[in-house]
Parts: sequence; structure tokens; C-alpha cells
Amino acid sequence: MPKKTVTLYLAKPDIHEFDDLLTEGGIERLEHQTTRVIEPEDFGGRAKLYIFVGKSSEPKFLRELRTEFDIGGLVNTKAACALLMFEIDERIFVATFAHGWMYLNDVNIEGDFGLRVALNALNDKKLKRLERANLGDALRGVSLSPFQRDFDSFGIDDALDLVRKISGSTRESASADALTGSKSLKASGDYEIATLPDIASEALVFYRSRSYRRTSFKVLDFVTPISDQRLIRTLDELAVRSIKNNRRDFELGLPSSSETEGIAYQFSGPGLRGRYPDLLLEHYIAALGHKLANIDSQSIKSHKIIAVHEDDFYPDQKWSIRTALVGSIVHDHGRYATNEGEWYRIDQQFKDSIENRFQQLIEPWDNHGVHSKSNTMIKGMVDFNRKLVIMQR
Repeated sequence: MPKKTVTLYLAKPDIHEFDDLLTEGGIERLEHQTTRVIEPEDFGGRAKLYIFVGKSSEPKFLRELRTEFDIGGLVNTKAACALLMFEIDERIFVATFAHGWMYLNDVNIEGDFGLRVALNALNDKKLKRLERANLGDALRGVSLSPFQRDFDSFGIDDALDLVRKISGSTRESASADALTGSKSLKASGDYEIATLPDIASEALVFYRSRSYRRTSFKVLDFVTPISDQRLIRTLDELAVRSIKNNRRDFELGLPSSSETEGIAYQFSGPGLRGRYPDLLLEHYIAALGHKLANIDSQSIKSHKIIAVHEDDFYPDQKWSIRTALVGSIVHDHGRYATNEGEWYRIDQQFKDSIENRFQQLIEPWDNHGVHSKSNTMIKGMVDFNRKLVIMQR
């Protein structure tokens, strides 16, 4: 039997209706005459199959080629995709076919399902691909290997390199030959549609397991990137509440891609006024004035920072308040940090160790001929503290 790859998503535990996993576009497609909805029996606890079929049309690339070449008549195509939703152990899984994933509502999908399954099911000595994000410099990279490598050989020497997607060969305890995990789980093996409930049941066991803590993957407990859209919305709202209450949990920072600082900073948005010599959150609050009480999570995305440069050679830089926020908050007994628009869950002991390390870097010096060197050192330590410590409370 040829190897097949199946793609699975896991719904959040409070989702019990299949239709709640569809986007607004998916709900609208239910009214189309070409859409078929089937409720098969004896597939998991219960199941529902959605098949979305588009209108017959000529592909865009063919229309473009016709302008230059005599192609002749070709059969028009129909774009089709499907979602197969089924229940296992009181949790809803979704298998996607073609571009069916585009009709899934991210808010009601577990953001770390595939990644956690992969961490527990993969052999950490036989990895093939690792996509990571670095909290310190906000860089993302993908390491590819034509051979199987172990986790440490990817160059991850501390918890600031964060795994977002990982793939490789599985352990003997897994039925799949290979897995790729991120939000979704892609499993390759001797599969048929009828085996999807069994695959999902095994994946749920791995998802709930913490056996990865006995492997080199245990480093991922220190700093974990957040991809759960529902949690991200909550954290954004908590950040706005903190700003409104002036709790000093956050500050504004330059993006890592910025090679020079502006001589002044302005804020763009309805009613925002003023020009400031430094990039500080208190200046954004001052620019808001009485409008501070009305900001929400959408405001910090739409409001922009403008870095004004003295030299006309440099164009003014713009980025959102949301992207510039650097800081951390406590939510549901966990600490969450944001840097360059991304949220992370931070292990408190790890945070404390980084802050202690920062304090060890501070050394007194005299003022005789060391201004340039000291300024460089100060800037370096501030950047270190800003990007790695995630700000003191």
C-alpha cells in the first residue's frame, strides 16, 4: 500500500457543534447548491462531511496564456475541497482535504495540537525539519536536513530558540512513519480514510502526554510561542487594560530590523498629536489624552509609531503599537510575554535567571574618557534586558 499523508486539527474542548468550526465563509457556502453535507454513521462517535465545490471556470493562468498562444478548447475545472469532522473521546477532530483548511475557524482550533503530538511522538534524534522563532532577535529560521539529525545539532543551545514546526521520524510507539507538527498534525503512513479515528485517538494520547520532558525537547517548557488565536485575543485585551491603568507592565521598543533610531517620534491615529524625543509608552498615552479610555485591542494594531529622521536619506519608519510592545503580564497562573507582535509563555524561573544574569553584567566605571564605550555598553544591556528579560514587572 502506498504511503499516505493525512492532516488533522483538534477543536477546543468547549466546541461541541461541527458548524462552529467553520468560518463565516464556510457557513455561507452551506447555502450553495453545489455544497454537500453528509453525516456518516459509525465513524468515530459521530461525524459530518462537508464537500465544497466551486463553479466551473477556466484557470487564470490559461486565460493569460490565451492572450499569446492558440491553445484551443480545454475543459474548465472545478475547485473542490472537503472537511471531515468526527468525534473521538468527546473531542472533535477535523481532517482537511485540498484547501478545506481555509474554511476552519482558527479561534476554535487548538493552536499547539500538532506540535505537542510531534514532541511526544517524534524521535528527537531523527529530526528532518525545524522551524523556529528567536525571542531575543525576533528572527525566524528554518533548518532543513537531507539526513536525520538530533535536536541539539540544529544549533539550539538555549530556550530562546523556539520551535514552531517540527518534523521527523517517529518513535516505535507511534503508528505513523513520520510526523510534522505545528497547529495541525500531518501524519504519514499506511493509512486509509477508515483508519482516521484510530489515528486521531492515538494523537490525542500523545497530545495529553508530557513524556517529551524526558527528552531534549524539555527545553521547550521554558519559553513557548503562543499560536492559539483565542488566547492571543485575551492577552491583547489584557495588555490594553494594563496600558489604560498605567501598570507599567509594558514599554515601547524599536523593531529589531531598525538599524538607526529616529530623532523624534510621532503617533498616527485619529486625534493623535505631538512629537516626542524618545520612544516611550508614556508619550503614546500622552498623545491619546482623553481618548485613552476608548482604546481596545484593535486600536493598538491600527495606531502607528512614526520614527522621524534628520537625514532625508532615511524615509520615515512606521510600525504598529502592537508590534512595538515589549513586556509581560500574568494570566491564569502563567506569565506571558510579548515581543515584536508575538506572544510567548515564559517559565518564571527562566525569567528570573535571565534577569539575574543581566544584573551580573552591570559594572561601575568612572567618567574619564569612556563616554562612547559606556553608551554602547548601556545600549547593549538595555537591548538585552528589553528583548530577553521581557521587562521587569
